[in-house]
Amino acid sequence: MQTILAITLPFFALILAGYVAASRRWVPPEAVPAFNGFLVYFAVPAMLFRFASTLPFADIANGPLFLAWTVAGLAVLLATTWAGRRAGLRLRDAAFFGLAGGVGNLGFLGVPLLVALLGERAAAPTIVAIVADLAVIATVGLALAHLDPADEEERLHGVRDILLRVLLNPMLVAMAIGAVFSNFAWRPWTPIAEMVRLLANAAGPCALFAIGVTLVRPDAPLRSPVVSLPVGAKLVVHPLVAAVALWATGVERFAALVALLAAALPSAGWVVIFAQRHRADAGRVAAAILASTAAAFATFSALVWALGVAAPGR
Repeated sequence: MQTILAITLPFFALILAGYVAASRRWVPPEAVPAFNGFLVYFAVPAMLFRFASTLPFADIANGPLFLAWTVAGLAVLLATTWAGRRAGLRLRDAAFFGLAGGVGNLGFLGVPLLVALLGERAAAPTIVAIVADLAVIATVGLALAHLDPADEEERLHGVRDILLRVLLNPMLVAMAIGAVFSNFAWRPWTPIAEMVRLLANAAGPCALFAIGVTLVRPDAPLRSPVVSLPVGAKLVVHPLVAAVALWATGVERFAALVALLAAALPSAGWVVIFAQRHRADAGRVAAAILASTAAAFATFSALVWALGVAAPGR
């Protein structure tokens, strides 16, 4: 366990550092869009492109893993949305609770943490999971939210906007280009490759710090009982459902291990950004993401220990 904590503790400590910095206003709230802009449009796409372009194409084009991850994510999304409706939430808020329960923080936290734990091979299954999350599960969750439109204009334009956001997502575009480079064994021009390397190296620590910064929200009601619904769905139900789906589809052992650990990661931070943009209850969604991130340090580390994972070279 000490070896595991030597890897997981610094990752979650960086998140805590960002949270403390924002809480004390060492980093003002006005800086959050700049953090996110740099990460979403530059650093994280560079990291994902670098991994996707250098990994074997067969590892990225993992159909059974894509199927298992999609089925598990959709099952948790729909079940959490249903439970939210039963708890009295309107459909729009329940759908964002479903997204918080079924989509993990893979781009900012998952890739660097799982690569540190399992080596660079872990990037390929994580990339498959990110594609499934962004292209399928997020689309279904946002579509569910738009079944409860705020106004007529949103009813008309909601689906179009969702599809455009998915197709133009910088992380998806970067992974797709990287997969093409991998398939044809292309390598970027050396100056471009060096720029990508510099941006990719900045992605991990910057992303972790930014997660903590974005979790500071005065409107996050942590004591609201319904917040426990997406937290439990993400940290307990999602790994269990993923384990069954991975076993049922016959995903090979290493990819299944990476996916199982990915399912145990906390909720994706972008869910609260979209909840705010789509006029849902962003406060309680933020509270769920904060609670899942705090609890995941213990639950994720315990799962790594229970599975007997040994970091490379240790």
